[in-house]
Amino acid sequence: MFSAPAQLFDTFMQNGESNPSVTPDGNTIYFDAGFVIYTSTRSSAAVVFPTPSPINSTSEENYGPSVTADGSAIYVENLNNGVIARIDKTASGFSDRQTVPIGGGNSVTSPATSDDLTLFFSIGEMIGSDIQVSTRASTNVAFPTALEVAELKNPNEATSAVSWVSADGCRVYMNRALAATGSHSIIYVAERGK
Repeated sequence: MFSAPAQLFDTFMQNGESNPSVTPDGNTIYFDAGFVIYTSTRSSAAVVFPTPSPINSTSEENYGPSVTADGSAIYVENLNNGVIARIDKTASGFSDRQTVPIGGGNSVTSPATSDDLTLFFSIGEMIGSDIQVSTRASTNVAFPTALEVAELKNPNEATSAVSWVSADGCRVYMNRALAATGSHSIIYVAERGK
């Protein structure tokens, strides 16, 4: 049983923050606040995260960071043009935002698989009803044109988004807003064989 939720600490943004994404070791967190991506790294789980720092300017309007399993990059939704972008971690900070050319506008990013070869995302206004997937052969090539994952499509044409992908890429957790619940979202899980 989960414990009651507790506020992480009181040094985050006063204007609110959302969409936390944490590296597997639990020591680096990314989140958005006011469409700016922030990050904070602590030395161990025994200490609190220090005051977070922005990794992009306020003019970029990035949202919903998702860190790769090795912590080398994050995927974000670029609200300036409605596409997914990638920001690589470098020795001195972070690279410029790079558009991930995988489909039309109004894309919402989701976590990449642990090998950084497969990316699930939504197409639609903010969060769409169509779940798309793009799988590349290696990290040295671009993601190819995405395909719809028909079995994950929301049958009510309401919103859906994949939020988490297992290390082997065989289980996803996602949220759906169904007509029967109005605008409320419900968490779903879907699995497939290896």
